[in-house]
Amino acid sequence: MAILSFKEIECMDCYKCVRHCPVKSITVKNGRAQILESECILCGTCTVVCPQNAKEDSNDIPKILELLSQGRQIVATVAPSWITAYPKASFQTFSDALAELGFSYVSETAEGAYVVKSHYEKLVEDKWNDVIISSCCTTINLYIEHHFPEALDFLAPIISPMQVSARKLKDLYPNAIVVFIGPCISKKAECGENGADYVITFDELEGWFENSSIEPKEDSSIPTPKLSRSFPYSGGILDSMLKNDNFQYIAIDGIENCISALQEIVSGNLKGYFIEMSACTGSCIGGPSFQKSQNKQIFGKTLVRKQAVDESGKNIDFETRTGFSLKQKFLDKKIVCMPPTEWQLAAILKKMGKNTVEDELNCGSCGYPSCREKAIAIYENKADINMCLPFMKARTQSFADKVIEVSPNLILAVDIDMCVIMINNATCKAFHLSSPEDILGSPVSRILDEYNFIDLIASGEERISRNIYVAEYGLYLEQTLIYDKGNSIISCIMKDITQLRMEKNRIRQAKMDSANMADEIVEAQLRTVHEIASLLGETAAKTKLAIMDLKKTILMDDEIF
Repeated sequence: MAILSFKEIECMDCYKCVRHCPVKSITVKNGRAQILESECILCGTCTVVCPQNAKEDSNDIPKILELLSQGRQIVATVAPSWITAYPKASFQTFSDALAELGFSYVSETAEGAYVVKSHYEKLVEDKWNDVIISSCCTTINLYIEHHFPEALDFLAPIISPMQVSARKLKDLYPNAIVVFIGPCISKKAECGENGADYVITFDELEGWFENSSIEPKEDSSIPTPKLSRSFPYSGGILDSMLKNDNFQYIAIDGIENCISALQEIVSGNLKGYFIEMSACTGSCIGGPSFQKSQNKQIFGKTLVRKQAVDESGKNIDFETRTGFSLKQKFLDKKIVCMPPTEWQLAAILKKMGKNTVEDELNCGSCGYPSCREKAIAIYENKADINMCLPFMKARTQSFADKVIEVSPNLILAVDIDMCVIMINNATCKAFHLSSPEDILGSPVSRILDEYNFIDLIASGEERISRNIYVAEYGLYLEQTLIYDKGNSIISCIMKDITQLRMEKNRIRQAKMDSANMADEIVEAQLRTVHEIASLLGETAAKTKLAIMDLKKTILMDDEIF
């Protein structure tokens, strides 16, 4: 299982982890960051800077709980920086709290530190090398092995205090499980045969305490100071060592400072230096656990020094002895890739929109210090071309401009002063403008009534839609106004519905003409009916008279005969 991993569902494509990673051991695929285990130096920076808390380290507590449930004996070695995490406790009350969790024995890693510093003193005395670099910081060791093997010859071939303490506990408790408790994620890389079986950071321990409703009791008592407890702060290793007049002793902390120092060391110009190197600023008391809790450097160093340095000047130390070898062999693990040719690099830069040297902004928003280094990362399949913010912005803007320009809709935008700041060609054509420059910076009232724009701002709404008629241009428009309060910009999108409106008017007129025609037909029919009725009435009267005359005539004939 990877020591560091990313929760994909939380990663928000911000590249902040890439920007802060000192060795760029993070690849971005499909907008999601992933750790490159073969290059990671486990500094933990990404876990601290991630705004979404998407980075997490492997947590050994569930495995330890399972072992406890099986009845296994669990012992712990605790880093001397524990006092910075639990400033109100004493080592005894802190150990008591660990015992409540299930630990059967607790020792100080500072005892292992004493053994290590004693071997450092021997290396200096024997003039092992012109420059000797301390090997206590696992992150520095990983950096040298994976990224700067040129400095391997200067790295003290000694195991770390954690490894010494863990091996000592394994000798004392052969069947026990050894757990290291400290501030450092990188110590998880030292687990195994030569180190602890598991590592718990102070952050993880605090969660375990909370879940178990356990809290170390307050105790203001201070034990007899011992020098090797000074290892956690910058310069603390040097404070614990006996000095050799033929050597100069320098402490360097912070990964960037250490990288610069390593470059100076391999130049071969230094003679007679013992250099304490710590990847974290402030050394272990500035580690990932303490960065998250925002503990202060001065406060932390003060607490550690009280445990380590006797202010009266009568400094003493542990007297721990070991029966095993402390030798450590560091290896060249650097992965060498064939660099891209200038032609390949130029092709990638062109795809990034970097056609000239002037286009290479080197803004660092992608996480890489220069556009060329970003291009190399793309070549090595570590980075995505879309990580370039200026490139994406320019491409998006270009695409948006093209969409706006080819849109048949009339589009313009005004600022809070009602002055036109953007207008497309369709709008220019509709309002008889020869080009956008004719109106940019001028009041929108030159072509449109400001009323709807002002009404939108006053209403507090974000959008309104209305149909308007611009008499001067004979335009019927379907107008939608959108107010961007954050940028104080009103976008106006208008659809020309003049032809549609004229067609509706034509249809309406045709309907009215048809209705009038129907009225005329009905009226004509009624007139016809009246005329017919009148004629029928006259004819019927004459018929009646004729029939009566005929009847009389018939009757007269009967009377004569």
